[in-house]
Amino acid sequence: MSGDRDWRAYETQIFTRLKEMAGPDAEVTFDVKLMGCYSGVDRQIDVLVRGSFIGIGEATMAVDCKCFSTKVDAKQVEMVMGFVDDVGTDIGLLVTTEGFTPAAKRRAKGARGMRLDVVPYEDLAEWEPDLVWCHVCTDLQSDDFPGGVYMQPFDRRNLPPGGELAEAVGRCERCQAIHVRCACGATSGAYDEQADEWLECEGGCGIDWRFDVELDRDALPLVEDPREQVEFRRA
Repeated sequence: MSGDRDWRAYETQIFTRLKEMAGPDAEVTFDVKLMGCYSGVDRQIDVLVRGSFIGIGEATMAVDCKCFSTKVDAKQVEMVMGFVDDVGTDIGLLVTTEGFTPAAKRRAKGARGMRLDVVPYEDLAEWEPDLVWCHVCTDLQSDDFPGGVYMQPFDRRNLPPGGELAEAVGRCERCQAIHVRCACGATSGAYDEQADEWLECEGGCGIDWRFDVELDRDALPLVEDPREQVEFRRA
């Protein structure tokens, strides 16, 4: 790990860059504390983003800066996952100097019920979270601003059966509609009443998909990770 001066300068660089990237209504603060939802103690956040952020929309994001001399590994990613879960922000962003091991990248992609992106500092300027606007909210509630859908990529080594052409799945934060993106680039959305029906990829790439849905008494999904709700078949 680099010296104190190095990591403090590094955090300041990231803070400055994020302020440049954020929209005019966003609040970007440096070195703040939030009470942990589970730990019950103050947790230090290197950079906290609140409000409208380019590519995200309305959200809160906790940024953890790693000024390391070696690559971030899976254990360190798991520590950040626990931290983001505790502070309760919508998105976690881990930025580092030396990049990540393959295991660390796989672990971040496998985060369940959480949004964690890992980005080397040199790629921060081009970083944009994988977020799309909900097709279902737009279709059914055209007078309202649609909900955001954060797409979660599949682990290519552990795809669901028939899902060789599937790339990512997400759930709308507002209406809970499931969305699937295929290798052809098309994103398809479906509402609860379509559960258990086979649906065609809107881009015609040759796969069908369907999903199951189990809701609790508050009409929220019992399964946190939408990747566990879908199955595929070749058309």
